[in-house]
Amino acid sequence: MHAWIQGVSTLVVGSDAIAAYGTVRSVLQMMASCIFHAGGLRARNGMKTLNNYIMASSVITFSDLLVTDQKFGMDPQEMIDF
Repeated sequence: MHAWIQGVSTLVVGSDAIAAYGTVRSVLQMMASCIFHAGGLRARNGMKTLNNYIMASSVITFSDLLVTDQKFGMDPQEMIDF
């Protein structure tokens, strides 16, 4: 089952020092059940930027969905509650 279905938290970690990541991993596991090592710091920044892009796209798409459904006579609150 995917992590987002289970409602667990995820951390994306960037570290140029693999040994340091190994040292702090046990502490990170107390904060999140899914830990994704994205590589070096630049890779982590790229991953975060892409994640923000996907989330912004989702918000825009959902907003457009609510407007379209309202034009078809649906109550936007019903769509949100669904």
